[in-house]
Amino acid sequence: MIWDELVHLSQMVDQAIMKARQALTEFDLKLAEEVIANDLAVNQLRFKIEVNCMALIAARQPAASDLRAVIAVMHMVVEMERMGDHAAGIARTVIMMSEEPLLKTLKKIPRMGELSRAMLADWIQAF
Repeated sequence: MIWDELVHLSQMVDQAIMKARQALTEFDLKLAEEVIANDLAVNQLRFKIEVNCMALIAARQPAASDLRAVIAVMHMVVEMERMGDHAAGIARTVIMMSEEPLLKTLKKIPRMGELSRAMLADWIQAF
């Protein structure tokens, strides 16, 4: 159950990163608003996973490696939620700057977004 929720959270964050990057490079305000709106769901799932982890610790009292895995999940969800917050921040910037011309081209932004998504996928795969 916790594993499925962790994978779902990673997919939500992956989509947030992808959509925020696309909103920024294409100045797509609707997509930016979607990223911001979905940030609440990311936050809620993070807290749900943390509560489930704490309940698992309290109810089952896992030993050594199992306890380390549960604690690792708790750390991972905090970082994933932060990634979602950054994606929402990028989306807010798109909305704020929608009327302003670019000072510089966004040549490296798409590559940075793809690298972030690849690292997130590698992270989940490694765990």
